[in-house]
Amino acid sequence: WTILRMVRRTSGATSRPAPQGGLGFECDKFDKAALDHHYSQYAGKLIDRVEQDSPVHGVTTIHIDSWEMGAQNWTDDFVAQFRRLRGYDPIPYLPAYAGRLVGGRDVAERFLWDVRQTSQDLILANHAEHMKMLARQDGLKLSIEPYDMNPASDLNLGAVADVPMCEFWGHGFHDTTYSCVEATSIAHVLGKTIVAAEAFTGRTQYREHPWAMKTLTDWAFCMGINRLVFHTFAHKPLGDQYRPGMTMGPYGTHWDRGQTFWPMVDSYHQYVTRCSHLLRQGTHVADILYLTPEGVPHIFRPPHTALDGSGQLADQRGYRFDACSSKMLIERAEVVGDRIAFRGDDGRLGTHYRLLVMPLAESMTPELLKRIHTLVAEGATVVGAPPERSPSLMDYPQCDDAVQRIARSLWGDSSVPDEVQVIEHGRGRIYWGGESTRRIDRPSNLANKEKQSWYSDYQATAKILEQLGVRKDFETAGPVRFIHRHTSSRDIYFIANESDENIHPSMTFRVSPSSGRVPELWDPVTCQRKPLAFEKNQDFFTIRQTFAPRQSYFVVFSQSSAASQDLPDSNLVMDRTVALIDGPWNVSFDPNAGGPESTTFESLQDWTSHDESGIRYYSGIAEYSRLFRYDQAVDPDQPIYLDLGVVHDLARVRLNDQDLGVVWCAPWRVDVSSALLKGENRLVIEVANRWRNRLLGDRQPGDADVRTVQFDTGLLGGKAMRAGRYSFTTLRGRWTFSEPEPSGLLGPVRITRDEPLDQTRLDAP
Repeated sequence: WTILRMVRRTSGATSRPAPQGGLGFECDKFDKAALDHHYSQYAGKLIDRVEQDSPVHGVTTIHIDSWEMGAQNWTDDFVAQFRRLRGYDPIPYLPAYAGRLVGGRDVAERFLWDVRQTSQDLILANHAEHMKMLARQDGLKLSIEPYDMNPASDLNLGAVADVPMCEFWGHGFHDTTYSCVEATSIAHVLGKTIVAAEAFTGRTQYREHPWAMKTLTDWAFCMGINRLVFHTFAHKPLGDQYRPGMTMGPYGTHWDRGQTFWPMVDSYHQYVTRCSHLLRQGTHVADILYLTPEGVPHIFRPPHTALDGSGQLADQRGYRFDACSSKMLIERAEVVGDRIAFRGDDGRLGTHYRLLVMPLAESMTPELLKRIHTLVAEGATVVGAPPERSPSLMDYPQCDDAVQRIARSLWGDSSVPDEVQVIEHGRGRIYWGGESTRRIDRPSNLANKEKQSWYSDYQATAKILEQLGVRKDFETAGPVRFIHRHTSSRDIYFIANESDENIHPSMTFRVSPSSGRVPELWDPVTCQRKPLAFEKNQDFFTIRQTFAPRQSYFVVFSQSSAASQDLPDSNLVMDRTVALIDGPWNVSFDPNAGGPESTTFESLQDWTSHDESGIRYYSGIAEYSRLFRYDQAVDPDQPIYLDLGVVHDLARVRLNDQDLGVVWCAPWRVDVSSALLKGENRLVIEVANRWRNRLLGDRQPGDADVRTVQFDTGLLGGKAMRAGRYSFTTLRGRWTFSEPEPSGLLGPVRITRDEPLDQTRLDAP
């Protein structure tokens, strides 16, 4: 006999990262009583304090951040729970926990599969769902980032949330695209309105500003994200003399009121708000639904060919896709016409999918396969090969017989055909064979993690859609990313130039002209709306449009007044210089930030090239002003623009004492038609740059470590710290930048008009 002594102990996992007062062991995720205690001692105390201070407050949501704590495999009543959920006694098989085989390798592996499923069920019911119930008792919603070492299946954990949430980092940091695909899939499948993202995480050291963040912002919108939760807005209790102030260590974009450009950032926030609002309308449009495997890995990674590009900023192609779990499919899926859709918590249907793509797994539970059988009979189209057995020890070995019996009724012969074949079953069909069900990128291929997938080549799936007569939702040869949402009265496309060049692409939109809807161009930066020139085809529109670098638009198809308006001959334009506004410029800096109160620039120049150190290392807002004459007539019906040329990094324009707003992105201009006068005009341009220059300047001799900072309240441990003459930040240590960043208004500053672009020249070989 071999005698095993088995005990229960804590895994030792502790909360992280956290300040000293927040450190402690992770609670038991299988036990509601453990969560009750944790909630009452942590979140409950904060909520009670807030409600005591004011019955009306801004706390709306309890948040479970990215998992990051690993797995758990036991709790006090685990044996009883296992018996209830799996239907057999686990005790004879417990030696498998120690790697010992009971009943052979196949039996031990099936038992461990059941252990993982039981663990998942307990986390979902006793932790996530229970957390949601506790939040509801306090009048709150629940958001969840369901990824990163989560043992409970990312899609299933995220599906519990009112707001599924993902994360994306700043340029050059971690690639977390998979988390964005997962969170948006959850929302699209279940018809949830909001998808949030922990946005712009990283170690940016005051590098970021709205223009630098626009490409990543638009990428997030095109992924399906429509709520940005900026990482990080640090508390600012120190006062203006201690800016940029406190940070969350090295992490985040430092998106807070300590930023130099904060008085101007509202224009970017308005852009984010407008885009987010429109991208919450109706339902997401996608064609492909990937079914995730029932077992590990509990994350969803699409075939790498389904994404255009790799790493950060990879986009979905013309046939959009989402993913669902077996739990979602079993509990919520139904067939509407010939498409699969899911009922959300509110009873509404989410996205309708043309194809369900099965994972290329050899095993599947009878329950899941039976559900797929029913969906096909009711009219669904499925791509996949028949499974061979069950992964579970439940009802073994009869479970394997059940899988094989259901598979034969759907696929017939189990030998995979060399070419794609269609099997009609009931009102639906199954595609299999050839590239559509060939295991080409198995998860066991550890040599290239990027290409690990449980699915066949995306292009093979796309060919099936083409055979079904389904066009791509959006097509263009230009560098334009997109997303599409559909309402009862509108089709809403968000399109964005991902390049730093002016482009004039031709684009097709899968909206039928027979719907009576016509396109308008909505600019989320300026709020301008205008009709578009277009070509109608049998089942799609073709539009050609001019984009400035990184520029984005909404193309909105609706039965609107645009149908009766005179359409433009073309949407392609170029700007023509009407007048040039050159030097000299009066420039005022903030002396409290180290700059001169007033100086003159004979011509526009980069601050970092200036001889005076107070300008070279200046961070903050400077004001440019001058008088200029405009001798042409001003027609209020003909838009005329002030083009600022090159700006580092944001600018506010005032013309003749009229505030015309902030310019923060291309095409770096503002409409001045309402303020421009024939004759003399007074122009004031405020320009803001970033903190990096002053932080660098405060390391130079004469300005470095000239102040002692110590807070009597005990803030920051009450320690005395050295600071530069004009700046103070808790983000101290070794900076990775050593040169000042380009700053100021570089121009040229011009008065311009838009004129039609000669399309024949554009199309010439």
